[in-house]
Amino acid sequence: MDFVNEFLKHPDTVVIKSKFYPKGLTEQRVYDYWIKNKDQIIRWINNRHVSFLLNLGEDNKVLKRNISEEFIHLTSQNYEDLINGRINTIYVTQTKDTNYFVIDIDAAENIKYKEILIAMKEVKELLKNLHVIKYEHLFTSFKGLHLIAYMRRSFNIDIMREDLKNILSKQTKYKVHERGRKGGINLDLSPNYDKALHICRYSLTKDYLISDDVITSIRRAGHTI
Repeated sequence: MDFVNEFLKHPDTVVIKSKFYPKGLTEQRVYDYWIKNKDQIIRWINNRHVSFLLNLGEDNKVLKRNISEEFIHLTSQNYEDLINGRINTIYVTQTKDTNYFVIDIDAAENIKYKEILIAMKEVKELLKNLHVIKYEHLFTSFKGLHLIAYMRRSFNIDIMREDLKNILSKQTKYKVHERGRKGGINLDLSPNYDKALHICRYSLTKDYLISDDVITSIRRAGHTI
């Protein structure tokens, strides 16, 4: 756990800058954000393994998947020992046998956010025969969101990924890919592999906090979240 202690020595160091925070967010403020949202994050992770995207400065980011050669298991008991102000993003790890899948809906710069929301509704309609019991959508940027679908029973993620690819490729006008943004609106299925990563709810994105002031800015810009 030495990597944690290394990043508690400079509370006034600016670790995140963006158009939402032109003066920057300090290590202390980011740390306070994680602590404030501890209970919600622990509940949402629900005993799954996680990874940390660490901001080491000068645009140097490192993905930390394990500590002492073991996967990171974030709990209410060890949370404050592991969390620090240099963690830019928390990711959850997908498993081979799971009860949920993720569709990463990305869009090119010329696409309005309401078009992304329309795509999400169309995708949900196409998947209605899969008997999804609950959907959750996570805002990840002005040009994307994660649609998370929870099923009643566990399934093999490889089989589900192929089923999704077949359904969406044949019945939707959107592009279906497994890596990267290709222009237009893209339905990315890459989170649906064993040990693949996707962003944790209440987490930070690579550029800004998913917090009330950001959501307010988005709504003022005419987007619906």
